[in-house]
Amino acid sequence: MSLFDSLNTGVAGMNAQSRATGAISTNIANLNTVGYKKSDIAFSDVVADRAGTNKFNHGGVSTERIQRVDIQGQIQQTQVTTEAAISGAGFFVVKNSPNAEADFLFTRNGQFNEDNQGNLRNSAGFYLYGIPVGADGNATATGASLQSLEPVNVTSLNAAPIPTTRSTLAINLDASQQGINSQILNGGQSLPVTSQSIWDPVANTSIDTSAPAQFSRSQTVFDQNGTPRDLTFEYRKIIGPMAHITSGLPQLDRDAVMVDNTAGPTAGITNSDTFNLSAGANNLNVNFVNTAADLSLNQANTVQDMINVINRFRDGGGNKVFDAGLDDQGRLLVRASDPAATLDISGSSASVLGGTGLNIIPDPASGGFSYAPQASASGNSAAYPDQENFPELANTDNPNTRGWWEVRVLIPADPSVTSQTLPDPNNPNLTIPNPDYDPNSPLFGQQREFSKGLINFDSAGVLNVPRDAATNLPVAANIALNDLDFASATAGEEISVTVDIGRFQQFSGNFNVVFSEQNGAAPGTLTTVDITREGRVVANFTNGTQQDIYQIPLANFINPNGLNDISGTVFKATTDAGELELFDPGTNGAGLIMGNAIENSNVDLADEFATLIVTQRAYSANSRVVSTVDEMTEQLRSLKR
Repeated sequence: MSLFDSLNTGVAGMNAQSRATGAISTNIANLNTVGYKKSDIAFSDVVADRAGTNKFNHGGVSTERIQRVDIQGQIQQTQVTTEAAISGAGFFVVKNSPNAEADFLFTRNGQFNEDNQGNLRNSAGFYLYGIPVGADGNATATGASLQSLEPVNVTSLNAAPIPTTRSTLAINLDASQQGINSQILNGGQSLPVTSQSIWDPVANTSIDTSAPAQFSRSQTVFDQNGTPRDLTFEYRKIIGPMAHITSGLPQLDRDAVMVDNTAGPTAGITNSDTFNLSAGANNLNVNFVNTAADLSLNQANTVQDMINVINRFRDGGGNKVFDAGLDDQGRLLVRASDPAATLDISGSSASVLGGTGLNIIPDPASGGFSYAPQASASGNSAAYPDQENFPELANTDNPNTRGWWEVRVLIPADPSVTSQTLPDPNNPNLTIPNPDYDPNSPLFGQQREFSKGLINFDSAGVLNVPRDAATNLPVAANIALNDLDFASATAGEEISVTVDIGRFQQFSGNFNVVFSEQNGAAPGTLTTVDITREGRVVANFTNGTQQDIYQIPLANFINPNGLNDISGTVFKATTDAGELELFDPGTNGAGLIMGNAIENSNVDLADEFATLIVTQRAYSANSRVVSTVDEMTEQLRSLKR
């Protein structure tokens, strides 16, 4: 071994420590580089060939760079919704341009922002790639490969309008509200108690036999074009649809004696007169007496006696047949408990029915004292042809006679009406000005009746609809509004809405909207873009909707430390890294994506400074070897003298 071999060994040591210093300085320089992965220098000895173990030959030292790509950097929260960090294994797939010819690269730098073309690029200028997501929310490619990826672009995104298909209403209808009696409405009429106003050109006025709504509320829905439309729901408590009888004026007093009065509202009723009530096979005679009444003999002396006798009557099965009482104006009101039963009082004494007796109002339909049901409670009828679109009744045999409501649905006036005339309702051969067209018409712009039907509540204030046996929750308690056409001249804007009324209730107190919601939305423009932990790029729009637009896969390698790093904190695939696989975040060992975050470099400054000190000492020691060999060679040179 020569002296100069020792000199070369010292130089090799200095070179090795110099390379270690370079790695340390690069790590420290990139302390704040997002996604940067540190490198370390590993040393190994170089041994010269030798003949035996008892002889020493000069060797040296070599260095090898070790990447620490698999060490997680600290995750830092940010305020930018398009920034993302990876917690765990995996890399974002990027390119240095959105061109198909560019090579795929891999990075942990998730500092993405939208450029002027709408592409998401990170702080080093690399384009993020992902899999487009279809309208159904599913990625357009399965078994993801690099070839299925596209640049993530959010430019010119707009939310398509979402038509309303369902709504939910939860309302309390006041149980103490007096029901509207169609027999005394506008001189006597049948159900319904509402109708569409029409114009009478002869009388120069509108024709409308409707009773005012006791409660109404509007709900905004969206048609197929995203245009907001108002649906108005009107509620009217009614007497019906079962057959019923009503007394006229004068008013009755519950404690008033009815028999053999010389004056008063029932002066015509005398001892032994009868009030005969029949409903199908069930028949009741109320016997008027001028003494104290024996209710067990169906006797009545006072108004309250008569009401008690009627309400006590039962059929062979023990079911109540009639429901009697006084309305808020003191009229006698008797209803059949069975909605399908015809109520007949024609067998009563004439003095009882007449004007000096109970002054019973004849049936508006027949003019007599046989009263048919005014509408079907379980199907369509002339009064309510849309009843099949209202909830089915669970109890149709003897529902609560005092829990019936007429629900009317109105839609806005047709904005596309162009016909100036309509057929005259009084003379089909003539026409009248169309009130929906003429702004001077009193009916111009009136809402149009779309549907109406009946709902019923039981005595506990619960909606009379089929219920789940296990949960007692309503089953299909819906109003179906099919083919709502708001603008007849506009094609394709029609919608059908299912209105869930399963949470309706009828309790005494104020009318109250407990809850109201509906789906659907107007067109919207892009506001922000988020990246979720599952790797979904989500677009948020001004109409409050969200849309998944891309799925970001993570690239996994068996040996990520074997990747080849290039400028920009990106890596290229190599055979040392192993096979590339793409997985959704959180699956098959891939990490999770943390939105509103970045991954800082994995450089530990304290560790780097400690290593730097050791490296400096090693460099100094190797330099001392060189200077010592230099002194030794100087001594050799002096021997020549």
